[in-house]
Amino acid sequence: MIKMRNALMTLLLPIGLCFNASISHATETAAEVMLPAYSTEYSPKRNPFDDANKAIALAHAENKNVFIEVGGSWCGWCYKFDATLKKNRELNQAFYQQFVVLKVSVDDENDNAEFIKGLPPFTGYPHFFVADSQGKVFLSQTPTDFVADGEFVDQRIVNFIDAVAQRTASQ
Repeated sequence: MIKMRNALMTLLLPIGLCFNASISHATETAAEVMLPAYSTEYSPKRNPFDDANKAIALAHAENKNVFIEVGGSWCGWCYKFDATLKKNRELNQAFYQQFVVLKVSVDDENDNAEFIKGLPPFTGYPHFFVADSQGKVFLSQTPTDFVADGEFVDQRIVNFIDAVAQRTASQ
């Protein structure tokens, strides 16, 4: 009986591992696919007011904050930030558990000046803002606090996520 059970486990274990790996991969892929366009791309053709309303509604429904990333398709630091999130799965998950991302494009084709006027003053791109699930901006952040030696530092981003989570929890 024990030999039979061990033989059965030997056969089923690899199937179970493959099944679990497929579920894990499918979940990761689904999470990436499910992000709205306003969270994944800078586009001068997008209306940031409409996108903000959608991001706020989603943040409210999911009890998250809105991470507003002002930059553009020309912005190397914007791409570096995204690449940093993508290369570290735990960081990526922590970030998207806390935030709904709203990317606002600023470029020669469309500077989105009317939308930018509604944000606190800032200099330089990218610039990050955090708004609560009602749309009220409560934090303005330059990315330089996340950078050392020309690269984004995972732990600095984690510290930022934790600080925002603590602030949100205390309200």
